[in-house]
Amino acid sequence: MTFLDRTTATVQYTTNVSKQALKDLWVTCFPEDGDGFAAAFLRDYFRPEQGVCIQQDGEVQSALYMLPCTYRVGDKTGELLYIYAMCTHPHHRRKGNLRAMLEFVWKHCIERGIHGMVLHALDTSKGVVEAFGMKPLLTREAGDWALPEETGWVKCSGDFETFYRLRTQHLDAKPAAILWPRRELAFIYEDLRRNGKMTFFQNAAGELSYCAEDETDRPKGSALSQNQRYCAHIKMVDGTLTEEEQAALYFNLLLK
Repeated sequence: MTFLDRTTATVQYTTNVSKQALKDLWVTCFPEDGDGFAAAFLRDYFRPEQGVCIQQDGEVQSALYMLPCTYRVGDKTGELLYIYAMCTHPHHRRKGNLRAMLEFVWKHCIERGIHGMVLHALDTSKGVVEAFGMKPLLTREAGDWALPEETGWVKCSGDFETFYRLRTQHLDAKPAAILWPRRELAFIYEDLRRNGKMTFFQNAAGELSYCAEDETDRPKGSALSQNQRYCAHIKMVDGTLTEEEQAALYFNLLLK
């Protein structure tokens, strides 16, 4: 196995990296996302200081994006980085690139007082993530997504303020949650609206009481199901949250 040559390969922020190079890598690694979503993310959401990549001889080999979010567990709150779209070009895998980027992000967290990092690992990166010390959170069953007074789902084009209010109310009712800022939710809203994926939940009175992406949040009995079982990985600064509190975190995985 050939490992990352730290003398010529540089782990760095994407401040001076072209968006075209980042998009090309994204589409190569996540073809199911399509060119349109990658372009929209890099154009409408992305900030260069939120990206980390590895370059060697002018080529972007690997990249990831650090999305800031807030966690709440009971009366404890703090800042986390959600690691998104972590990838390495097929020609450069198994060289230690992912590990090197995770180490870079961890140092970033410590230097800035960020409490930890979370990500949803693919099967191909799970071993690297866990070897780095990230622990899988408690797997959630579909029943944990239960909503009261289920009467049905409706397609509609509700405005952003309605979308934001319903998401916020739903998460506020949870004992533990990952809370996304308005900026992130605005990007998600536009993507769902543009692709016709917005689905709203109606209560018994016919009022809209929740909204979801219809391809991932599906009604099943009296519950919502997101991939049926969901597992994220987390690494926290020592003492920030107990293992029990970490396991209690409810993940609303909106960007994926």
